[in-house]
Amino acid sequence: MNRLKSLSPLHKISHFIKIPLIGRLLKLLITYVFSLQLGRMLKAGMTIQQALQQIQDQPYVEFLKLESERLMIGLRFGQSLAEVIEESPIYQKEFSSVIANGFRTGYIATDLIYYSTMLYTELERMIQKGLYRIQPIMFMLIGFIVLFLFLATLLPVYEMLNTM
Repeated sequence: MNRLKSLSPLHKISHFIKIPLIGRLLKLLITYVFSLQLGRMLKAGMTIQQALQQIQDQPYVEFLKLESERLMIGLRFGQSLAEVIEESPIYQKEFSSVIANGFRTGYIATDLIYYSTMLYTELERMIQKGLYRIQPIMFMLIGFIVLFLFLATLLPVYEMLNTM
């Protein structure tokens, strides 16, 4: 755990993405946040470079800052945004196709916002499915705790009554 603290945010995320269930949720969340932010900025009239620069300048999420910097470098080397996104294992596989299709049709901002809505729905569905699985276990656990507390408080009382 101490080793994780010394890693950069990109390395931390790359590490967590390898974990089966957490990795899928993390990819979904990262792709959702990035597509929503980029789509909204493009819808507001910014260029791709301006939007990535805006993300890079925000002080809140270090990971987004570093990722937008990586994307800007790829764009400077002549790659398309879809190619740079496709190289990264931290996004959903179809994200690069959505971007490529958006550029091809000229509706990149709308496509990204619509795609982020789809991702949000999928993320919500996965979380709800997980909660449906965990909920009965939590109820049983709480029931056992209440039972043990009941026994812990009443057993001494019963023992005292039996000795009288």
